[in-house]
Amino acid sequence: VDHGKVIARGDARSLKRQVGGDNIGVTVVDPADLDRTVELLRGCTDGDPVVDRPLRTVTAPTSAGVAGLASVANTLAGAGLRVEDLSLRQPTLDEVFLILTGVAIDHDDELEEARA
Repeated sequence: VDHGKVIARGDARSLKRQVGGDNIGVTVVDPADLDRTVELLRGCTDGDPVVDRPLRTVTAPTSAGVAGLASVANTLAGAGLRVEDLSLRQPTLDEVFLILTGVAIDHDDELEEARA
């Protein structure tokens, strides 16, 4: 519900599937490896990777689930890249809300409303 209007129906899992599948996240040890990681992920995921340079992470969508994660792990290892973390995750409910409404949830506003 957004401003009194129903924008989507379903439980958390179905809403997450509705806006997008899983994402593979890679945190590299060396920030210099970010661009190479992006190129490698382009070849074994379903969309354009997103880079967060301060966090040394690259995230990309996948529809292959655990098999996609294994493919990424093998590709990175084969390229000799050192990885600090590798994960498979679904979008958060905050991300689902943002995608459906175009508006990020402001948790500070929620806290202020709860206190009032």
